[in-house]
Amino acid sequence: GGNEEIFDTVSITLSALSEFLGTTVVWFTIDSLGRRKSQTFSYTFAAIGVILMSFNIGTTFFSIIGRAAMMASTSVTWLHTPEVLHTSYRGTGHAFANGVARVGAFLCPYVVGNFSVKGAGTIISLVTFVAVFAANKLPESVEERGGGGE
Repeated sequence: GGNEEIFDTVSITLSALSEFLGTTVVWFTIDSLGRRKSQTFSYTFAAIGVILMSFNIGTTFFSIIGRAAMMASTSVTWLHTPEVLHTSYRGTGHAFANGVARVGAFLCPYVVGNFSVKGAGTIISLVTFVAVFAANKLPESVEERGGGGE
């Protein structure tokens, strides 16, 4: 009845507000941790949040953690990309990354709609762990600038 609807509304609101939390945390930590570590940690927390949420473990809490971490990691990725790509390749690099993101956006409803919650969560977490691996291979751009966003 009514209590379930209120709980769902609160959970969805908290989950949406978590994007603000993720952006705020990365704003204060990106220069001290560096771009690569910020992405690696954030994508890792996102993958863990998604998998635990999909296995119905602390659903609201881990949806907040997963969504905050995903927002933080993608924010750092979009910041980091122009810092590591040479100017002549920047547009192509962003276009390629945006294309890959669109493929993911296209496939995600299929995954969520055709697999169990646990299966979809596992697939999404595995893809996010690929992002962890890829982010960890990127050069650290903050060291090249002397740190501190100078």
